[in-house]
Parts: sequence; structure tokens; C-alpha cells
Amino acid sequence: MAYAVDCAASRGEQMTASVIPLPLKGSALRSFDDTAAEMLAGGRVTTLTAARIILLLEDIQAKRSELIAVIDDLQSRPPSGNAQVDRINADLRVEAVKGLGHIDQMIRLLGVLQVDTAIKDPPG
Repeated sequence: MAYAVDCAASRGEQMTASVIPLPLKGSALRSFDDTAAEMLAGGRVTTLTAARIILLLEDIQAKRSELIAVIDDLQSRPPSGNAQVDRINADLRVEAVKGLGHIDQMIRLLGVLQVDTAIKDPPG
């Protein structure tokens, strides 16, 4: 397991250090956690969890924007004259709107978690 070290002295504070376990090399979350650790070390957040939540929110909001563009494209398509293609487009639109609802739920949940992380990261 890789570790990042957060040294408060680099921010002009009393000398302390936190060891932050990061996912294994090759993990899909590795670059995500590297960025979160940089945010923590740079003093932009007070906890690693808070940084992770901020990054998740940014990523999910970007995906939300992409999905809205897909929905807009599906809604603006004129009938193709092919019943099978038109049915598939309609089904895709319905499923994309459902997906947007799930994304909105996740954003609300992360917003609640963001408030809770202002306290402190759990040990470990």
C-alpha cells in the first residue's frame, strides 16, 4: 500500500505529520486519492475525506452535465421513420432520465456527507 505524508510544517504550522494510506498501485482510485492527498497537504481541506468528497462531487457533476447533453440530443432527434430506431431512442431517453435522477440523489448524499466531514476523518 502506498502512503502520502501530510506535514503541517510545510504550511507553517507546528511540526506534525499524518500518514495517509492510499489505494494499491493500479487502483482506479489511485490518481483520485493522490489529488485528495495533495489538497490536504496544501491546506485546501482539513481532512482527506473532505477532499475525496469534493473530488467526487466535481466528477459526478461533470458526468451529470454530460448526461444532460445526451438527454437533450435524444429529445431533439426527429423521428427516423424506422419504428425500431425510434423505440430505442425513446427507451434510451427514459433510462437516461432515470440515471439523471440517481446522479441527483448521489449529489444530495455527498452534500450531506460533506457537512459531516467537517468534523474529523476516522482513524485508520
